[in-house]
Amino acid sequence: MSPPGRPKGEYRSAQHEGAPISPPGRPKGEYRRAPHAGAPAGTADATQWRERRIAALLHYGTWLASALVAAGLLAQWLAGAPPWADLLAGVGIGLFIALPVLRVALMLAMFLHERDYLYSALALAVLAIIAAALAVGLAAGTG
Repeated sequence: MSPPGRPKGEYRSAQHEGAPISPPGRPKGEYRRAPHAGAPAGTADATQWRERRIAALLHYGTWLASALVAAGLLAQWLAGAPPWADLLAGVGIGLFIALPVLRVALMLAMFLHERDYLYSALALAVLAIIAAALAVGLAAGTG
C-alpha cells in the first residue's frame, strides 16, 4: 500500500530500486538521524556553531591572559615587585601559550560530541604531536 499523497506503487518501486527515500509523511530528504542536543541540525549551522564556540574560547582566553599579564606588570610597578606579581604575569603568558592547544582540545570535544570520528582522530593526532613535542622539549631542557 502506498502512503497518502503518492501515486500507487511509487513508494514500493523506489524502495525496490534501492533509491534513498524519505519515510512516509516527511518531505524529501528528511530521513537522516536527529541532531545532537546543543548543535544545530544543518551542516552550515553546525559549522557556525562550532566556529562561534572556538572564537569565544580564543576571545575570552586572550582577554583573561592580557588581564593577568597587565595585573602582574601593574603590581610590579606599583608595589615594587612582590613575589606574586611574577607568578601572575607568568600565568598570563602561559595561558597565551596554551590557547592554541586548548582550541584543539575543544575541537576534539566538539567532534566527539557530534560523533565525527574522522576529525576526532585528526584532532587527537594533533594533540599527541603537541604532547610529544612538549615531552621532547622538556627532556632536552633537563639534560
